[in-house]
Amino acid sequence: MALGITAALNAKGFSVPQDVSVVGFDDTPEATYVVPGLTTVRQDFAQLGYTSVDVLLRKMATPAGQLEHVVFVPCLITRQSTAPAVQ
Repeated sequence: MALGITAALNAKGFSVPQDVSVVGFDDTPEATYVVPGLTTVRQDFAQLGYTSVDVLLRKMATPAGQLEHVVFVPCLITRQSTAPAVQ
């Protein structure tokens, strides 16, 4: 989506990041190679999958047990599609 938005902004005469900053999500491989490089939020999908299955298996083993709350902390990967905040 973010790559498409960047292309649409460019087609309308806007400059990324001079006019508009764009941030994507999931850090797809293309994010590194497009121009400008796409700032994105990265998640560890492998860890998310392993932890989800682990929690599910433990819940199945103890159905009456308390629900677990797991927080996954994403990582912001800053590239060239975002400009510094204006003060």
